[in-house]
Amino acid sequence: MICTCIFCGKEFEKNAKGRTPLACYDPECRLKLAEKQAEDDRMRKRKYRARVRKARKMSLSEIADLANKAGMTYGQFVAAMEGGTHEEADGSCGRTAKGC
Repeated sequence: MICTCIFCGKEFEKNAKGRTPLACYDPECRLKLAEKQAEDDRMRKRKYRARVRKARKMSLSEIADLANKAGMTYGQFVAAMEGGTHEEADGSCGRTAKGC
């Protein structure tokens, strides 16, 4: 399979089975790919920590009140705040309590 490097634009042959590589096998491109993936991981962790901090700042009763206003249970609301199965913490996921 012929692939194109996202860094240098060079076309290369895929060596092994599995996922399609994003970068060619040049050491410079591999280093750039590792740096890009590390930065993506750092950003993902920052976003997760920000959600957790937001949940910790509120008291249990405040979270319960927000959940009631959103038409959700406490557990559903906390799962939505922490990035669970619900898309939005405002109840706009369209699911009923039994479908969650």
